[in-house]
Amino acid sequence: MPVTTSLATLRSRPVVAADWPGRVARERVELQLPDAALGRLRVALHAVWDVLASVALLAHSRSLPQFPYRVWARTAMVGLVRGPGADLLRWGATWPKARPPRFLLLSPPPGGCDLDAGRQQLLATVPREMRQRVRAEFPGGVPEPFRGFVTDPERAIGNLCDAIEVYYEVAFKPYWSAIQTTLQDEIRHRGEMLAARSVDGLLSDLHTRIRWSRPKLSIATDVPDIALEPTSEVILVPLLFAREQVLLSDSPAGSTCLGYQARGAAILSTQLDGDPEAGPDRLSVLLGRSRASVMRHLATPRTTTALADMLGLAPSTISEHLALLVSSAAALRFRRANKVYYQLSDAGRGLLRDFCNLDDGAASSGESGQDDTPSAQPRRASYL
Repeated sequence: MPVTTSLATLRSRPVVAADWPGRVARERVELQLPDAALGRLRVALHAVWDVLASVALLAHSRSLPQFPYRVWARTAMVGLVRGPGADLLRWGATWPKARPPRFLLLSPPPGGCDLDAGRQQLLATVPREMRQRVRAEFPGGVPEPFRGFVTDPERAIGNLCDAIEVYYEVAFKPYWSAIQTTLQDEIRHRGEMLAARSVDGLLSDLHTRIRWSRPKLSIATDVPDIALEPTSEVILVPLLFAREQVLLSDSPAGSTCLGYQARGAAILSTQLDGDPEAGPDRLSVLLGRSRASVMRHLATPRTTTALADMLGLAPSTISEHLALLVSSAAALRFRRANKVYYQLSDAGRGLLRDFCNLDDGAASSGESGQDDTPSAQPRRASYL
C-alpha cells in the first residue's frame, strides 16, 4: 500500500501512544570495529534523522512531552492539526518501539545533510535498495503501514518527503538555526575529544548505553533483533530528539551509523520571540539555561548520570550545577543504597513555582520526568 494511502487512512484515527513500561528490558547488540573502521570514524549531521526522531516523540506522547521539549512541542502542535504534517504524526504513531524506521535512516555524506539534501538523498534511493532495506528491517513480514515502500517505493518516498517538508516548516524551521548551531558545537566538542583522548576516549564517553572495549562496541537496545555486521566505517550522528535511545542504521557500502543524544537539548525549552502564549524563560535568565534545566529535573530524585543522559550534558557539568544548587539550599543530596541522589528542597520547589508558573502539584510530583530511584513505582518511560 502506498504511503499516501496509509497516511490518509490513519488521518481519521486518533494519535494513540504506545504502551510505555516503567522499565524496559533491554538487550545488547555488538558491533565489531576493526582498526581500519576506527580510522574512518566521523561525526556528521543529518536533519532527516532528527526530524523523524521528533515525529516519534510527538506521535507517542500521551500529552505534551516532558522538558526540554514542552515549549517546542506546544509551538509545533499548533500547526499540525491537519494536513500532511498531521498525517505524518499519525503514521509515526504506528512505528514500533516509538523509534523511526531504520530503513529511512540513510548514511550522511561527508559534510552532513540539511533537510533539502536529506530529502534529495531519500528521493535518489533506487527502489530495489529501498525494498531490501525494508525487508531487512522486517524479516518476518512487512507491517501494513510500511508496505508502500515495498509495493511502490518511488511514490511512497515522494509522498513522505512532501510530508516531511510541511512538517519541517511548522515544527523545525523556527528552531533550525539554534538546532544547527547546537549540533555544530557538538561536532566540534567530539572532534576536540577525539584529538585529546583518541577514538577510545570518544567512544567510551559517547552515551551511557554504549560500552566500548576494543574492538567491540556494545549497545543496549530495546530492538534485540538488530543484526550488525562488521563495518568498514563508523558515522556518529548527533541528535537533539534521540532522548534515551541510540538509533542504529547501516548502508550497502558497509558503513554503520549511530544516532545519539547530543548535548544542549535545553535550547528547545527557550520561548520563541513573538509567541503570545508565554513570556521569557525567567528561570534561565536567573540561573543560566543549563542550570535551570538541571533544576527542573529535580522534582523527583535523580542521579548525576541520569541527569547527564536526560539533558545531554557532561557529568562534570551536571556535578558543578548540583553542587551550587545544594550549597544554595535549592536542592538536597542524599544516599540510597550505593547511589547518590539529588532532589529539590522546599525552597527549590518554591522557586520553580514562582519562576515557571507551576502549580503545587506539578512542582512537587515531578511533572518533568520519571523518578529513577530504586523504590519508584513503574511508570511510563522517560522521554529523555
